[in-house]
Amino acid sequence: EVSCKITVSKTKLVLSKKSVSIEHGENFKLDVKSSTKSQITYKSNKTSVAAVDDSGNITGCKPGDAIITVKADTSTALCKVKVKTPTVKLSHSSLSLYKNQSASIKCEVSSGLAPVWKSNKQSIVSVDENGLVTAHKHGSAVISATVDGVKKICSIEVKSPVIKLNHSSLKLKPGETKTLTASVSSGNASTWTSKKTSIATINQKGVVKAKKAGTTIITASEDGASASCTVTVTK
Repeated sequence: EVSCKITVSKTKLVLSKKSVSIEHGENFKLDVKSSTKSQITYKSNKTSVAAVDDSGNITGCKPGDAIITVKADTSTALCKVKVKTPTVKLSHSSLSLYKNQSASIKCEVSSGLAPVWKSNKQSIVSVDENGLVTAHKHGSAVISATVDGVKKICSIEVKSPVIKLNHSSLKLKPGETKTLTASVSSGNASTWTSKKTSIATINQKGVVKAKKAGTTIITASEDGASASCTVTVTK
């Protein structure tokens, strides 16, 4: 009688990494050496955090922790994956603008992903998907850039302009005209009004025309600011 003792060795698996730290959107190739030529399978216990394909390519999907199980025959090996929270930096923490002015806020994200931009007061300051902010009226707003739960903010102040007139008072006779000039710090055009148009009128070019004897107030207004000139019409 002839006997032969056969020992079947358990498949040995050697991973190139037992733990991996990556960011959302980043990839890592997990190399595996097996003592046999058996098929190797890969599985993630949290595919929402880290996904893995049939070749061992791991992709970060969102910040968190996951475990990749590598299996061949009855042997298993584990690779721990940490998807890191990104570092987010803004080029500005605060900005001061006038109505109709725009400015670009740059956002640096370690994972390279695009942030979600938001304004808490769209009527005062709006922001587009590239971080370009536009002021609409005076007031305060907060612009935020968010990536994977990490939020950074920039405070925006839309300043009320300073308006200066070339005359604080005018004396005219009925039928006479005079031009008022408004210097507006924002660079925007002012809106002209006369309190008593029966005494003197003004057009949007700043030309005052005296109508009849009396006194009226001519006002230049822009985004909540104003400056006035007293116009006296005498016979």
